[in-house]
Amino acid sequence: MEKTTYENDIDQIWDLLGMSKGILKEEQFFELLITLILIKFVILKKNMINLNTETQGSDVNFPNIPDDMRFKELYENIKEPYFLKNLCSFIERLKYDSFNQLEITQTFKYLQNLALKDDKRINSLVYRLMMTVDQIVNIKLLEAQKHETNIGTLFNIILTKYANYMSKKGDENFTPLEISKLMAKLVGPTEGEEIYDPVCGSSSLLIRVAKEIQGNRFSLYGQEINIRTAAISKINMILNGMDSVSNIAQGDTLRNPMFHDGETLKKFDLVVTNPPFAVSNWGYEEAHHDPYNRYMRGIPPKRNGDYAFILHAIESLNKDINKQSRLCIVTSNGVLFRGGAEGKIRENLIKENLLDAVIALPANLFYGTGISCSILIFKTNKKDKKVLFIDASEMCHKKDRIKNRLGEEHIFQILDIYTEYKSLDSISYVADYSEIKENDFNLTVSRYITFVQEEEIDLKVEMDEIEIIEKKILAIQKEMHKSLKNFK
Repeated sequence: MEKTTYENDIDQIWDLLGMSKGILKEEQFFELLITLILIKFVILKKNMINLNTETQGSDVNFPNIPDDMRFKELYENIKEPYFLKNLCSFIERLKYDSFNQLEITQTFKYLQNLALKDDKRINSLVYRLMMTVDQIVNIKLLEAQKHETNIGTLFNIILTKYANYMSKKGDENFTPLEISKLMAKLVGPTEGEEIYDPVCGSSSLLIRVAKEIQGNRFSLYGQEINIRTAAISKINMILNGMDSVSNIAQGDTLRNPMFHDGETLKKFDLVVTNPPFAVSNWGYEEAHHDPYNRYMRGIPPKRNGDYAFILHAIESLNKDINKQSRLCIVTSNGVLFRGGAEGKIRENLIKENLLDAVIALPANLFYGTGISCSILIFKTNKKDKKVLFIDASEMCHKKDRIKNRLGEEHIFQILDIYTEYKSLDSISYVADYSEIKENDFNLTVSRYITFVQEEEIDLKVEMDEIEIIEKKILAIQKEMHKSLKNFK
């Protein structure tokens, strides 16, 4: 099968990643790559604006970039002994907060030290990386009229690889692209809506939701606790052309939510999120005196903040009776059945008629964990007290021994089932409130959907049995013929 242009681009970058081993740590390579892509993008955008080839664009302004500057100027004098030092000085002159938050200067100081040692490997690596970025971004800008889309897509593929590495260290929580696409389609965003992710990570989920909207009138809000990841989130918005409609804040969402009006949380039409599972230090003590009244249905256990994120997201929904706000959240399956404080919270949410659907996902879909997860969909102002259960636990491709992946066909199959909202044998079930109450408000999908497994047929065994039966029939026929001759 012929490779896509994106796959070819990634292959070029990954060849350089292989070259970097022994020179740079993987996170240093990715930070360097992210920085260079952004610098190239902004320089070229400024050139296009100066040439009047673009009337709309990013709100990002780099006043310290000369109007006639070209990215190639940064690497064409690679043989100079102080090349890397000069490059670092240039980046420092940009004085852009996201670079400071990424602590990019630390990476470049490491590069400078290598350069001062006259390390030919580092000169060769940086030269090839800058040349590759230069060529790829130029091509992407020419491939589409709305060029941010192409660069943004490439950047998200790079982020996926970066997240895969960082998840092995337990440093990042990243939503796979196919899960983001499924969630975006399930919530059906529309023009004019305000969309929020309280633990936005790199903002790939927010961006995927925004791309479902037919139009450009929407607002994106996200908060991320990790300073470096928040910086990457802002860069992601820039490269996808959404920085002018987005507001990314850095901080602890549970202890210090950034989007509020006094003691009232800001309300959103749509909340989508994939929070970290089983956070132990989530703010249990502070929850007893929460000024935003997020825990009126109960305080989650001290050592597990799963429901803290759910309750924060619920309280961030617009409760206007003329609107139907939606929340789509990824949870561990323990959220569906654990008792104690969590059981009481779950019961209260169901009694309030907020839960709309429970979708059981296949195992091994997410980076950094192999546990099975589910998607919960909540809605305000529901017309009935029913909940749809979908068993999608077998809808996946086996990507490798330890990783599964949702295919396009699985995404649309789940979407069709949710849209139809009806019971289907072994796949979905629409339960009413009384049934859920009879199950003690346990939301485990297998309690509502019985999976009837078809018996596998062993053709060899079946053929052997047929052969035995045929021999028996033949023997009986011989006996019958013998008896008939004797009778005559």
